[in-house]
Formats: sequence, C-alpha cells, structure tokens
Amino acid sequence: MHAAYGTMFLYLALNAGISILNVYYIGVNWAETEAVGGWRRFMSWVGAATTVLGFTYVYLTLLAVGFYAFGALTDVGMLVALYLGFKLLIPGVLCTGYIIMLNQWGNTFRDGGYTNWGLSTYDTYANYHNTMSAVTTYSGAHGSLFGDIGNKMFSDSDDKDNTAAIVVVFIILLAACLGLVTTIVTIKKLSASHPLPEWKRDEEGHNQRSQPRGVRTAG
Repeated sequence: MHAAYGTMFLYLALNAGISILNVYYIGVNWAETEAVGGWRRFMSWVGAATTVLGFTYVYLTLLAVGFYAFGALTDVGMLVALYLGFKLLIPGVLCTGYIIMLNQWGNTFRDGGYTNWGLSTYDTYANYHNTMSAVTTYSGAHGSLFGDIGNKMFSDSDDKDNTAAIVVVFIILLAACLGLVTTIVTIKKLSASHPLPEWKRDEEGHNQRSQPRGVRTAG
C-alpha cells in the first residue's frame, strides 16, 4: 500500500512539474503568439488545454487523498474519485498529447538537434503510456471493477453511498475549476510581465522579430 502511494505521488510530482513548465513557457510567450497568430497561436491554446488537464489531475489527487485523510471519504470513494476523474481527463490528454507530439516531430525533422530529438522521444513515450492507460481504463477487468463500485456508490439504495457519490462529484468539479483558474491566472500574470519583443523590418520591408529574452532556441 505504501509503495502504491509512493508511486502515485511520484507521478503526481511529475505531472505538477510538467504543468508548471508548460504554463510558464505558454505565459511568457502568450502575447507574442497572440500577435503572430497562425499555427503558433493554435499550439499555445493546445498547450494551455494540456496545462488545465495537468493541474486538474494534480488537484484531483490532492483533494481525493485529503478528503480520505480527514475521513470525509472512504478508501473506496477515494479510488473511485481518482478513477472517474482520470476517465474524464484521458480523452483530452490523448487529443492534446498527440497534437503536441506531431508538432514536435515536425520540429525535429525540420531543425534537428539533440534537444528536439529528446523532446520527441519523451512525447512519443508519454503518448504511448497514456494510450495504454486509456485502454486499461476503458476495457477489461479494471474498468468493470471500478464500474461496479461506481454504480453502487451512485445507486439510491444507501444514503451513505449517495453522500460519498456527492463528495466524489464535488471533488472532480472542484479540481477542474481549480485547474482552469490556476492556468488562466498564471498565463495572465506571466503575459502581463513579459511584453511583446521588439520588432524590426528586414531589407524587404517585412516585420522581423528580434530574439525575445528568455526563449530557448531549438537545436
């Protein structure tokens, strides 16, 4: 049991770290991508959506464990909250994940470089892992087990089960709201503190952006 909790919090720390890095990069470049538009702006929105999902998962785990620790939720209720939350988040995680992966593949084959190849390898593995997790979640004995528990909790046969079901729904909704608010507030604050970089015109009269401070050059 302790090993399972250790693995869960290790995975939680990884997701929190990735979400923080994502929201920082998106926030400092938000005004620039808004001005440039096009594909870069689209990828900023994809990254923002990924960050919302990541923070939501972090808050979901903390809330579920917290409610269990204070006795407001049983161990079964905690597992159901984590399972249902993951089941709701994974379609968005897969959708945004594959878009980011394909975009990174394009950057890698176009520009090369150890950094791009490393990011492509990570994105590919992460999407493989998430896809396998989704397959396990939506099919097989694992899904049937938690589906039966969830149906029992949401049934009308027991007031205690109904109360637990309400708590589970509350935790999932609260986690989603916190993930969304955290992402929006952070992006706004970072965007406001990082104004647009200076622009200059090249010899043909086209706008050309000077390299913004703090932005990593790929490759």
